[in-house]
Parts: sequence; structure tokens; C-alpha cells
Amino acid sequence: MVHETQSPQLYLDIAPDSQRVERGNEVVFLVTIENRGREAQAQSLEVSGLPADWFVLEFDTRRRVFPGERRTASLLINVPREADAAQISFGVTARAGADQSTVACSLEVIIPGQAQPERPVEAPPKPVTPPPGLTLSPKRVEWRGAAQGAETITLTVRNVSSNDAAYKLTLEGLPNGWYTIADQLSVQARQATDTPIVINPPAQGRRGNYTLHVTATLVGEDGVRGDARSTFVVAAPASPQTGQRTVSPVVVEEPPEEERTGPPAMPPEVRLGPRSTFRFGPGEVTAQATITIANNSALIERYLVFVRGIDEDWYQLDMPEVSLQPGASIPVPLRLTPRTGAQFPAGDYSFRVRVAPLKYPDSFAEVAGTLSIAGTVSFDARLKPAQTTGRKEKFKLTLVNTGGLPFSPWLEASDPQGMCKFKFDAPSNLEVGQEAVVPVWVGATRQGFAGNPRTYDFRLRVSQAGGGAATARSFDARFVHQPFLGSRMLYWCVMIAAIAAVVGMVFVIGFSSLDNAATAIRCGFDDDYQEPDTGEVLIEEECGGAPTTLQKGFFTLPIDSTATVPPEVTVTPRPGPTCLADLAIGLAVSDAVRLRADAIVRDAPAGNDTGRRGNNMPGTVTEGPRCAQDLVWWQIQTAAGTGWTAEQDQNKVLLILPP
Repeated sequence: MVHETQSPQLYLDIAPDSQRVERGNEVVFLVTIENRGREAQAQSLEVSGLPADWFVLEFDTRRRVFPGERRTASLLINVPREADAAQISFGVTARAGADQSTVACSLEVIIPGQAQPERPVEAPPKPVTPPPGLTLSPKRVEWRGAAQGAETITLTVRNVSSNDAAYKLTLEGLPNGWYTIADQLSVQARQATDTPIVINPPAQGRRGNYTLHVTATLVGEDGVRGDARSTFVVAAPASPQTGQRTVSPVVVEEPPEEERTGPPAMPPEVRLGPRSTFRFGPGEVTAQATITIANNSALIERYLVFVRGIDEDWYQLDMPEVSLQPGASIPVPLRLTPRTGAQFPAGDYSFRVRVAPLKYPDSFAEVAGTLSIAGTVSFDARLKPAQTTGRKEKFKLTLVNTGGLPFSPWLEASDPQGMCKFKFDAPSNLEVGQEAVVPVWVGATRQGFAGNPRTYDFRLRVSQAGGGAATARSFDARFVHQPFLGSRMLYWCVMIAAIAAVVGMVFVIGFSSLDNAATAIRCGFDDDYQEPDTGEVLIEEECGGAPTTLQKGFFTLPIDSTATVPPEVTVTPRPGPTCLADLAIGLAVSDAVRLRADAIVRDAPAGNDTGRRGNNMPGTVTEGPRCAQDLVWWQIQTAAGTGWTAEQDQNKVLLILPP
């Protein structure tokens, strides 16, 4: 006698549990085994009570079975022709570690053509209506204030009976007024119907976790009911900080809560190959998987294939619906194309493949898989404008982290002539999907007051801090340095100054000539006219004649008009330095200056080289100018010491610059 046992971690079922067969023929029992534990199992099956040469049981004991996964096997019994008529009781036992389940079965062997004893006619049992299956999706909802608006949970009611049914719906666990749910729902036979549950808590609702308990009761039969549970969380209002990203986790639905009293149809066998974990490294964007579906029932079945747990853009299912003959199997291609981003960073993502008969969706089978995505650094960058003109201009560098890991930008700027100076502050870190604009200021090392425009081409290089050159990007741009006074403006300023000087000289000469003419006219009318002087000496002369007396104080000195006047003495001026006409900038003692990087410092004007160079060091003018070798020399005191430096070299390149 076989004793039936059922482990809570291992479900076993045989369909049918009793059959009649004529000797010389064969019958098939369908074995269903399910892992109801929380860990993967190594399962095995054995048959007791039947001769070993009567049956064949094909079952792969090497395969690991995931939690919630169902498997099927066919027990083929071939009764020999010489077997005696008998009622044989046998058992099928499933083992998974320490867990064990056993189901008792019977086989009646009859002789062909022999009259069978009549069995007493039993009154048909009263039909039992199976309870409905309920599912709430999603299993967990988080609400963060009125700004989020109302949340909707979908309730799916499955009528597994063969008759249409109406169910009364009730909800417990939430305060009245927080939710809206239909009072009654009608579902056709062997069909499923969805209805929304709208939840909109008040703004001052108490924070915490609320467990929703939804019950569907068959109208007219209070004992036939099904239920499902979900969690509704009232959390503090969200206040994300600037620069942070919010990642929405992938919601993996739990398997529906339903009565495990045996499926109305035989579940299919599902396998995922070539492996259950698919790894995506740098540069790998796709992987090919295969879903193998086997019809272990005795009927032609039509199956629906679903992929749950990952975004719809991450996979491509070529055959979402298949039809199989009894005992047939078919491979279904599944193309996996995960895409990381702000909502889906690098990491591991679990998914499940569910295959269910079209008419009996509760008789599904599932297989689990994992996507393991390695983090990659990727970014997009843009530099605008490509060219600009001015004394100091700003370029805008836009950075976007398009990879799956945080991006730490590193910026480098350079120009071939070494005449540009750059200023920028790169952000320390950019999260996945984050964007930042970096201002890049570009100026010139030469003086910016007067001069001709000069064009400088420079390059800006962007890369991952500490990374290689593979991810670096370079941008070429142009900066036209325009001093405050251009060559044309400087020319016109000089011209205007020269014209103003000429006009002033004309006015001075003109006033002197007019004064001499007025004196001559007055002498013509009056011979005793005296021309006063602003000094202490008063000269009395006759108009047109020689001076007669010179008065100073109380003395009068006679002057001999016949005396000989000595010749004029010609004074030759001392020649000054001729190189001072080549002064490029107006320097004076105590002025602050800066020495050019390659400027040579000497011990005297045109003297010996001291070995020091300017190195862009600031300094103060202490003496000068001096001329030597047709160059203008100034004594400059810097932190490195005091020395003489030419104002400009033979090519007119300034060696002493403004600070």
C-alpha cells in the first residue's frame, strides 16, 4: 500500500491517477513536479510497485530547477501479453534533497474480450466551483505626496471554471475615501478580466506601509472566493538635490497567488538556452537566447510567451505565440539588447520567461534568467562657437554622460604658438545621464591695448580622469585676439594729434606776427612811442632808430651807437641717444612690468649674459633708458635679482611687457 505525502517545498501530481488497460497495450501517466521552495533544486523521480520492465520514465536529474518552476515527465507503461488480469497499485515519488512527495496511482489490467463486472452506479458528485485567481500589479507602490497624483493598481480576476461568473469585490487595509474599486465584476468562463483600483490619499495622510487585501467572492456562494495582497507606501514628499539622478528600479512581478489544487491543463516544459546568465561587457550590445517549449499534454495546445522583469526595449521576441502538437517542441528565438542609461545603470537584472496555454493561463511554466551588464564609460561633448573675436572670449563646452558609470571629466587646452591662456573649471563628477555646461575662457599673453589682430588656433581635449586615450575627444577652435586699439584706430589717433599740433603752432606764430605789425603801426604815428616790457628793464628807442638809453632802477647808462658789436656765438647742442626714437612703450622708473619668457637678463646694457631668463616674472623699472647696440635698455628688478634687459629685440618683438 502506498502512503501519499506532499512536501511544502516540492509539489507532485499525476494525471490521471487511475487507468484501465488491456494486456499487450500501453498507457501514459503525466507527472507534474514543481519547486515551491526559495532555492534551486536538483529533482529526481522513481516508481515503486510496478515491474521494472513494464515502464519507461524519462526525467533529467542533472538539471537545476529554479523556485516556482514546473516540470513534466511522461510515465509510459507497456503491459505484457502474458500478464494476468489484476488491480495494481503503485506510487510515484519525487525527491529534492531532504524533501519528498509521493502520489498513489492504480492500474487495472484486463483480458481482451472478457466481460467486466458491473460497477455500482454512484450518484454524481455535486460540482464544486473552483475559486477565482487574483493578481495585483504592481506588488508595491510608493506614493510621495499630492504632486504625484493618484496611483493605479491593476486587479486581474481569472475565472478558471467552465461557467461565466460574477464576483463581488472588497478591499481592506486602506482608510475609506482613499481608494475607488468596482463593487462587482463579471468574468467569462476560463477568461481573465482587469479592473483598476485608483488610490489617491489626502495630502495629510499618515505615512507608513499599508497592506492591501483584495477579495473576490462568487455571487451567491460565499464560500467560493479568492484573494490577493499588495503594499502601498505613503512616504515623505520627494525633494531631489541638484545634480543627483533618480533611478527607477525595475519592478519584477511576483507569481500570482492562487490555489494549488492542480492546473486545469497540463503546463508546458520550458528551457532557456544556451545559458541562464547573459553577460554584456564593453562593446557587447546584443545576445541571442533560445526558449525551448515542449507540449507534454495529449492535446494540441496554443501557447503565449511572455518576458517579464526587463524593459520592452531590451528584448525582441519573434514568436510571442506558438501552436504545438502533443509531444512536440519548438525553439523560440529571444534577442536580448539591454540599454543602460539614467534609469537603468550598469548591474544585474533578473527576468523571467513565462509560457501559458491560451485557454488556461493559470497552467503556466516559467524559467528565470539574468542580464549582467558591465559598466562602460561613454560621454558626448560639444564646443561652441567654433570661432570668436575679442580680447578675452568665452567658449561653452557641453558634456553629457551617456555611459553606464559615473564620468569624471578631465580637460586639457593647448595652442601651437603658446600665445593663449585658458581658464576653466571642470565638474568633478557626472552621474549617468547628467549634463553640464563648462565655460572655457580664452585670452592672449600679449598686451591687449593696441596692435593688429592675431589669429590663434587651439585644441581642447576631453577625457575620463585617469582613463586612456580611447575615450578621449578633441575639439579644434579659433580665437582672434583683437586689442583695444587696432592699427587703423591708432593711425587715425596719430593723425588727429599731428593735425592738432600743426594748428596750435599756426596760432602761436600768427599771434606773434600780429603783435609786431601793431607795434610798427604805432611807431608810424608817434616817434616817442615806447614798447613796454614785462620785465624790470625799460628800453627807450626811436622808431626805426638804435637804442639810446637803458634804464634799470635809478641809473641811466649811455650807449655808444658807433660801438662794434661782436659776432654771434653759435651753440652746438650735445648729441643725445639716437635709439630713444625707437621706444615702443612709454616706460618710466618705478613702473611695474613683466619680462617675456625668453628675455635675456644682462649685467649692463648690451653687457654679459647673466644666465637668467624672464620666465614671465613680474618686476619694477629701477633705471633707464640707456642706448647700446641700437637698442633701448632698462634696468629691471625681479624676485631673481636686478639686471638689464632690452625693451625689444632686433625683430621688434617686445621683451618687456605690461604686467
